[in-house]
Amino acid sequence: MRIPAQGNLSVSPTRLTINEKDYTNTVTINNTGNDSAFYEISFTEFRMTEEGKLEKCATEDSMLRFASPYLQIFPREIDLAPGETQTIMVRFKPGPKLSPGEYRSHLYFKPIKRHTPKEAEIQRSGFRIIPLLGITIPVLLRTGETWSEAKITELKYSSQNDSAWWINFGIERRGNISLYGDAEVFYSPFFGTEYPVGSVKGIAAYTNLSVRKVAIRISPPAGMTFRSGEFIVRYTDPTGRKRVLAERKTKVL
Repeated sequence: MRIPAQGNLSVSPTRLTINEKDYTNTVTINNTGNDSAFYEISFTEFRMTEEGKLEKCATEDSMLRFASPYLQIFPREIDLAPGETQTIMVRFKPGPKLSPGEYRSHLYFKPIKRHTPKEAEIQRSGFRIIPLLGITIPVLLRTGETWSEAKITELKYSSQNDSAWWINFGIERRGNISLYGDAEVFYSPFFGTEYPVGSVKGIAAYTNLSVRKVAIRISPPAGMTFRSGEFIVRYTDPTGRKRVLAERKTKVL
C-alpha cells in the first residue's frame, strides 16, 4: 500500500513490520511534485489515544517500547528531483537479546525548505513562514513468541432523526503485539442477507492500548430503512483472504 502524496511525497509501504531475522528492510519514497525536494529522515515516538490520535511522547513504559534504539536508517538525508524515487534502508542492529513482543517507533520524513536569496530576505523581514508538514509511518519490530487477539465490545448504534446513523464500538486488544485491520458494518434486514453500510480501513490498536474506540457513520441501502433486523460489525485482516479478527452483532429495535 502507498500513502497518497502529502507535500509532494508518496511513501510505500504505509507501515513496516520487522522481525529480528530481517536485517534489512526497505521503504520507497517518490517526489510527485514539480520541484526538487530535500528531506531529513529520523525516528519519532508516539503514544496512541483510545480515539486513535497519535501524541508525541519521550518515555517508554511496560506497554510501550521504542524500536528506534535497535534500528538504523540509511540514508538519513535525501535530495529528490521531480519524479525521482529513492529507497530507504531500515536495518535491524543485532545486540542483546530482546524480550518477546513488539517495539514501535515511527519513521519521520521531514521536508527541509531551501530558501532562495529572495525568500531568505523575506523571512528576515519578519513575514510569517508556514511550516512544512512531514509524513510518518509506523515501524514495528517484533521478537520472540508473539500473539494478539481482538474482541469487539460495547457495540451500539444511534441516529439523529433518522438522518445520520452511527455505529460505535470498542476493539479490545489482548497479547504482546498491536492490532491492525479494517472495520466493516453490514445491515441484515432478515436472516441470510447482508448489505454493506459503512467501513473504515486501517484501524490500529497499538500495544499501549487495551481498547481502541471506533465510530463509523452508516447509510441504509437504497430503498431501505434501519427499522428491524441486525447490524454486524467485522474487524478483518486487510492482507490475504481478509481473515476475520473479531465479529459482533446487535439487533435493530
